Amino acid sequence: MKNKIIIIVAAILIVSTIGGWIYFLTKGDKEPVQTTSPVISPSPIVKPVETEESVTDNGFTKLSNNFVLSPIVSSENTVLFFDKQEGIFKNVVNILGVNQETKLSETTFNNILKIDWSNNLDKALIAFEDNGKIRYSLFDLTQNLTYLLPNYITAIDFSFDDKNFVIYHQDENDNNYLATLNLDGTKETKLLEINFSNIEIFWLDKDNIIFYQKPAPLMPINGVFIYNLKTKNLTTLPIYLFDTTKIYGLEAVPSKNGNYLLLSATDSQNKNPELYVLDITNKKLLEMPFKSFVDKCTFTNGNKNIYCAYSDSFSNNNFSYPFDYYLGLISSQDSFAKVNLETGEFTIYIENTPYDAYNLRVSEDESFLTFINKYDGLLYKLDLTNQEV
Repeated sequence: MKNKIIIIVAAILIVSTIGGWIYFLTKGDKEPVQTTSPVISPSPIVKPVETEESVTDNGFTKLSNNFVLSPIVSSENTVLFFDKQEGIFKNVVNILGVNQETKLSETTFNNILKIDWSNNLDKALIAFEDNGKIRYSLFDLTQNLTYLLPNYITAIDFSFDDKNFVIYHQDENDNNYLATLNLDGTKETKLLEINFSNIEIFWLDKDNIIFYQKPAPLMPINGVFIYNLKTKNLTTLPIYLFDTTKIYGLEAVPSKNGNYLLLSATDSQNKNPELYVLDITNKKLLEMPFKSFVDKCTFTNGNKNIYCAYSDSFSNNNFSYPFDYYLGLISSQDSFAKVNLETGEFTIYIENTPYDAYNLRVSEDESFLTFINKYDGLLYKLDLTNQEV
């Protein structure tokens, strides 16, 4: 079933210089520490393990036996992920119709909160808890080396070419600024002095960094900002939702090529969640024909389409969005769909499933989706071939 979604042309706002930022978050030292693998698992031999498959009539396949974090699909359709129970990186490869699970490394990690992958998938940026504080380290899977990054980092992302990081530096001396940092945690270069609480950063493209303040319940933020590395200009993205420039309940993530920004937001009472895609170049805002959140969607590798899991459950305005969803106070029985970002064409693949999907990823050939099921924490695959409703 295909429908057209409405393309809303957003008003172009005048970009402006930013001042009066809010201070918050943690503090730390300035010296990076390089370490080798912290813990080695007992078995010295990496052996494939056959995953216990459960294939249903509607095209879903279970890919993991344990809880997972941050799955991603390679260009060869291999699924990489972090096994939270065993504390190691793994992949799943389909060989002659059988899913084979293999360790990517013998190095084990504890207290892991999130994994961000480099573009070529040979490095993993690890967020972990250390004595109540969120710390970051870089794990090089090819060299089996771990680099502990400085503890003054409160937000971080890989650069567009994976050669360094962009970070938010926030230390005990009230030095607060955006900076670049070598992958091993050395040679920091200051970019822009700002005071921000609970910041989210992305390296948008070769020349631009995008950032915004994560919202608190019932508290608005004043925009999403882009810093140009060449011109040193700071500008505001043209986002005008719910008849105001103040944004509530915002979550946002850019496409790989930096042309689009996927964002979800609510009204001033954190009700009525809506999902949008902003065409940054053409200043157009596409409203999705369903309710969902950023972590339940994914761009395709070519950034032509976006795939989402969505649910009518999010129309229930007895909850505060997106906060109550992440607290586990509301769940969903998701439908899965695709939206063409060029034409607005809407395609439903399957409706009202028993899955509450997040961390969606799509294969390069768009033949399947992977996701984590919130109900059991396991990794699943949805076959997209011959699935259209």
